[in-house]
Amino acid sequence: MIGLCAALYGHDGHDGPALPSPEYMAPRHLARLIRLVFRYVRPADDTERTGVQAPRDDAQGFRGSLLSSLADSLDPIAGSLLEDLRNEPCLASRREYIVHLIQRRRTMAAERPPLTPSKFREFRDAFAYSPRTDYEFFRLALARFADIKRSVERARVSARGDLHRDDDEARLRQWLARQLTQAARGHYTVPQEEEIDAEKYPDLHLEAPGVPALPIEIKWADGSSYGTLSKLLERLENQLLGDYLRPAETRYGIFLIAAAGRKSYWLDLSGHRLALNGLRTLLQSRADQLVAEREDVQAVQVVSIDFAPTAKGQADRNI
Repeated sequence: MIGLCAALYGHDGHDGPALPSPEYMAPRHLARLIRLVFRYVRPADDTERTGVQAPRDDAQGFRGSLLSSLADSLDPIAGSLLEDLRNEPCLASRREYIVHLIQRRRTMAAERPPLTPSKFREFRDAFAYSPRTDYEFFRLALARFADIKRSVERARVSARGDLHRDDDEARLRQWLARQLTQAARGHYTVPQEEEIDAEKYPDLHLEAPGVPALPIEIKWADGSSYGTLSKLLERLENQLLGDYLRPAETRYGIFLIAAAGRKSYWLDLSGHRLALNGLRTLLQSRADQLVAEREDVQAVQVVSIDFAPTAKGQADRNI
């Protein structure tokens, strides 16, 4: 099981399997996988990373992403599966976190009113609808980022060549703003670098009538300014969660990391090599921990886009 988890997590600069929609991520199968992983990759046996690459480290990283993946599923059955997992003896050390995930799902469900006939027709015709809550806005934005990621990493006529190694963060921000605007379908607008709170500016934010703005922090993960895990963690913790999610009405945020092929791996805080997918998973794990400590924030999603010319496309589940 440790070997399997390590392979699925990815290590030594290589990603795990890149299936577009792996069956094990479906909620029913994922709940079974969580039980197995926590039974055989026990938190009580976790090891401190010493800088020497080991399958156990990757297995622990993979295990850390599973509960949040189940909680983020749009399948209604995910909520009841989380309820069942709460009483699993092998998950006793994660019980408080599971309760937090259950409460978050209940809040989101309570805030989502049923679709009216006209909204349903709009969804059917445009595969999206104008958001009525900040949660719907968040999910809509993630769907647009999934489309953008797919157009870069998996499309036959890829947008991978739109950005290059020497493009700075302003160029990346402008490109993303154009992509998001083209995909808006009238459901939101994309103003840039507007004031959010106390003269703090996100790289981008989306606006829609009747719901709070959605801040988006953007970083070149392999750039000269933020090309290390420690710097990316600092931006995640202090900038996105510390500044942009401080206004009381702003409860969701997106942290986007992109790579242009300047480096093939990143080092974690113990010197362990991470591919881009592993870096995203680690940042997402930290974001989940920070959100769990905040009653005023519901979710932060880490998104990765790989523009490297020879990189493999990532699965849509990595969004």
